[in-house]
Amino acid sequence: MHHFITSVTTVTVYGKSIPMKAYFTKLHAIFLSNAALRIAAMYAGFSALWILFSDQILFFYFKHPAMLTRIQIVKGWFFITFTALIIYFLLQREISRVKQSEDRARESERQLSTLMTNLPGMAYRRSNDPQWTMVFVSNGSLALTGYQPPELIDNRTFAFNNLIHADDRQAVRESMQQALARRQGYQLTYRLTTAGGQEKWVREQGIGIFSAEAELLALEGFITDITAEKQAEEALLQYRTQLEELVKERTRSLEQEIVERQGAEKKFRDLLESAPDAMALVDGQARIVLVNRQMENLFGYSREELLGRQIEILIPERYRARHQENVAAFFASPRPRAMGAGLDIHALAKDGREFPADISLSPLETTEGIAVLADIRNISERKQAEQKILKSFYFESTMNAVLTISLEPLSLEEQLERILEALLAIPLLSLQKMGSIYLVEEEAQLLVLKAQRGYAETVLTECSRVPFGTCLCGKAAETSLTVFADCLATCHKCYQGIFPHGHYSVPILSGARVLGVLNLVLKEGHRRDKQEEEFLSSIAATLAGIIVRKETEQEKDRLQQQLIEAEKLSALGRMMAGVAHEIRNPLTALGGLTRRLHKKLADDAREKDYTRVIISESTRLERILNSVLTLTREPSPHRQANDIHAIIEEALQNVAAAMNKKLITVHKSFAELPSILMAREDAREALVNVLANALYVTPQGGVISIATGKEDAGGKSQVTVKVTDSGPGIAEENLSRIFEPFFTTKPVGPEHGIGLGLSISRKILEEYGGKIRVESRLGAGATFTLFFPCPEAGTGHLENQ
Repeated sequence: MHHFITSVTTVTVYGKSIPMKAYFTKLHAIFLSNAALRIAAMYAGFSALWILFSDQILFFYFKHPAMLTRIQIVKGWFFITFTALIIYFLLQREISRVKQSEDRARESERQLSTLMTNLPGMAYRRSNDPQWTMVFVSNGSLALTGYQPPELIDNRTFAFNNLIHADDRQAVRESMQQALARRQGYQLTYRLTTAGGQEKWVREQGIGIFSAEAELLALEGFITDITAEKQAEEALLQYRTQLEELVKERTRSLEQEIVERQGAEKKFRDLLESAPDAMALVDGQARIVLVNRQMENLFGYSREELLGRQIEILIPERYRARHQENVAAFFASPRPRAMGAGLDIHALAKDGREFPADISLSPLETTEGIAVLADIRNISERKQAEQKILKSFYFESTMNAVLTISLEPLSLEEQLERILEALLAIPLLSLQKMGSIYLVEEEAQLLVLKAQRGYAETVLTECSRVPFGTCLCGKAAETSLTVFADCLATCHKCYQGIFPHGHYSVPILSGARVLGVLNLVLKEGHRRDKQEEEFLSSIAATLAGIIVRKETEQEKDRLQQQLIEAEKLSALGRMMAGVAHEIRNPLTALGGLTRRLHKKLADDAREKDYTRVIISESTRLERILNSVLTLTREPSPHRQANDIHAIIEEALQNVAAAMNKKLITVHKSFAELPSILMAREDAREALVNVLANALYVTPQGGVISIATGKEDAGGKSQVTVKVTDSGPGIAEENLSRIFEPFFTTKPVGPEHGIGLGLSISRKILEEYGGKIRVESRLGAGATFTLFFPCPEAGTGHLENQ
């Protein structure tokens, strides 16, 4: 039996011989894939076991026929019920498996569809027939061939074989059949003709699908467009051909050059000696191997001192490291370099003298290897001429830029910033990209920083205001002469972190009047240059013109504004003069009658509150009327000598109650001063208005400072009173309007006034030839400076308080 089984190797099915192993494998696969067959087999097996063993057990335990019959009936029903349940559960499991298989199949189909849609090419399944009939084609066929998938499937519109270029069809078929015969995958490159007639290069990669019986069922694979890749290959091949031709041409040129050099080598030494320039031959180790007579003259070395020495002895120490790198790079890739190549070269003579040089380099083939012939010239005179021409060009361009800026509609500060920026951009001034412009403001003998570039915070803090005669800027302003320093001068202030530098400090003059100073920071060691000073003086003169013009424009605007205000006040004065009498008489009667009524009313009468309000408002209205009349009255100054400090104390008494209520501290710093020439009541009113304004903005528990002094303003000596509050400061947009009549930032109300106090103070001071000035920054309070006229000679007798 065993011999029979092992000797039988094939089975005949429907007249077809199949290997035994393949036959059983196929039966096993059918069994696993057929659910009904598995259920039937399991049912038959269970039934056979049940019949075989159940009857044996029953016959063994039950001998009585009637009992046996009943048991057989129960056994039958039990078998039917149990097998029905088993069949139910088996069917239910198979149905679940089938459903899961269907879900997986649908998901696989969806993923395959997505993959086929997004792949950059065409997937296919086709027959191995003469027309390569397509069974399946992905959507990529449209982009590749110009045909939709249905047009190619079953050759409905066009056979795929006809898409293959006629010159490639036979080769494609032969290569593919050879691969199939070996049952191997295939990869082919050929041309297709699309529906639009375009020729494309494609790459096809696929494999034959064989049955278990080795029968070729179909071809499956993928086709991609490689036209761009083919074009790149062709371009690369063409470029390689051109490059080879160029190499050949260059080789021929080099061969000819070698021949010419060999012929010229005999004359080289004589020509070298007779050359007008200094000539040196340097070998690959940067050693001097040959020099001519001009080389000795230029550097001051004898021929014997130079031969065999390193070329670095002719280079200043600070440039030698970089020069060694340049020499190594040159010998690594030697090539001729002509003079004027744009390099900034410095040479060093035997006596330590440095000079600018220009060098041409020519590599030479010698028996010892590559050498270089250096042609060296001293170009000091040429450099100086070039420097002068370049400076003239930059100076002229900068002057044009400055003149253009002066005509632009900018503020003076913006113009100064732009001009300073233009000056610092000049490349030949050895500038440190730092500079500043100072102007002389109202305080005489004091420079105020108006524009700067590159200054550190410490410099800005220390140098924002420079008195005449202090530091280099102050010295230039004091002497009206340009001050130059090539290093940190003894009269120059030094701060932490300051670096070595030099200075040009050029006074800005309008006639004999000093308007400011132009200050430029130079690199240390910069040499003084007459051309530079003349240029900077021209710039300073232009700045003076700009400043004077701006001052004239400002003065014109100020006078126009004063004229407008004067006309307004004149009109208001004429109106107020006409109605003052009509308003004052009824107002006086109203106030007097109300006061009499107030006295007669009982203290607990409700009407007494009403009369108190009427009295307060009529008093306030009288005060407003007096303020308007004061503002609009014709100037009639009554000059008399008065002690300014006594007047300050009287003004403080006027506001003492309000100051005590807000717990405000007053700091006083009084200097010995002459008397002022001004009516006492006018001076006191001007001060009271300013103090009232400071009192309003100073917070609870704040500080008000009062300082007196003496300044020159407009060529006249005047007494100054500075009132500084600790309030929030004045917004920049309000500074220009702070002295306008009726301008106020206070809320409307009987206790706040109508914005005439500061206007009246200015009017009173200007009537006597004085003035008032305000300085403020947000968050830092405000300082009002009142200028009072005083005699030219004589001083007061008050001691400092």
